Amino acid sequence: MRSTISPPDLQVVLHEADVVARRLCRKLRLSRDDLADLRQDLLCDLIARFPAFDSERGSIGPFAGLVMANR
Repeated sequence: MRSTISPPDLQVVLHEADVVARRLCRKLRLSRDDLADLRQDLLCDLIARFPAFDSERGSIGPFAGLVMANR
């Protein structure tokens, strides 16, 4: 299990969280004020599931996207 995340991987994770949060805001017709809260909730859930990530099976981007899409 990795205990750190590289800066490029962090940027990918943050981008995925932003994309999914914006999609949810549009789909659920939420205000723009809810965007940051959604993004934070998605990132917290990803952090909780991060021990399940195996870098030998794939990159962090698809893992983060799948976790956030299923949240």
